[in-house]
Amino acid sequence: MGKNILVIGATGDVGQGICQVLMGAGHRVLGVSRTLKNLEAARDRLAAHGKLECLAGSVATEAEARALCDQARARLGRLDAVVTTVNTKN
Repeated sequence: MGKNILVIGATGDVGQGICQVLMGAGHRVLGVSRTLKNLEAARDRLAAHGKLECLAGSVATEAEARALCDQARARLGRLDAVVTTVNTKN
């Protein structure tokens, strides 16, 4: 049975590649990006590999990260893994 996996930064090149592999392996993937429009475009590009679920959100602050985690748990029921493909601005 597949796992419920949250991918933060799902619209970047690395994030999309990770989503593709995870969906292809039968996992339920909830992709996160700050912009829903970009997530929907990634979902459309990856449709041949499975269904990418989309959630707009941010981890820029602790409060935003906490809210994102709560929203992800509400959508997936449980989180088996979290993959982060974002970096900080210098």
